[in-house]
Amino acid sequence: MLNFFKKKKIVIRLNTRYYNLTDLKKALVKYFGEKGKSCEIIDQHTIEVDGQKYTVFEKTISIYGVPTQRVVLKEV
Repeated sequence: MLNFFKKKKIVIRLNTRYYNLTDLKKALVKYFGEKGKSCEIIDQHTIEVDGQKYTVFEKTISIYGVPTQRVVLKEV
């Protein structure tokens, strides 16, 4: 059965660790700009990538004992 209500998610692993959400969103704008996509900050937890709005979540996971920051963008 197809799920037509499933939200799209994008997971990004950045090389630099960001402790401030504002700096993290600026890094995302730069990241998507380098990929040739338009990106702008909408509000505290929302960015827009190529006309689609996403909520920004930050998650820290351990890979081989090294903490790694992942950014999850969930479609609004």
